[in-house]
Amino acid sequence: ILPKNIFIGGFSQGGALSLISGLKYDKEKIGGIIIMSGWIFSNTTLFDNYYEKDIPIFIGHGDNDKVVLYDCAEKLNNILINKKFSKVTFKKYNNMSHNSSNKEIDDIIDWLKNFII
Repeated sequence: ILPKNIFIGGFSQGGALSLISGLKYDKEKIGGIIIMSGWIFSNTTLFDNYYEKDIPIFIGHGDNDKVVLYDCAEKLNNILINKKFSKVTFKKYNNMSHNSSNKEIDDIIDWLKNFII
């Protein structure tokens, strides 16, 4: 499998770790990163040494999440935009709590179709 066809993803803490793993892997550019109901760790210097600003990143989060607040996803999205990441997709899911939904899974599948050849 070519690295450009490998996407790393996770839910909650797994999403946060997927972001770190995806940005820290420096051997070759991977296909992208998927973060569901995740957050950014407070050490945002993670982005300062990452030069592949065109890596696709999907962020999905419910606005009724009481475990990882929706504000965490907005903060992550804003940091990525401010750090000039150019392929960030941010999706808000109304009334979704700390879980996933069929709509989110469908959105991820549609998003992946844009990048997998």
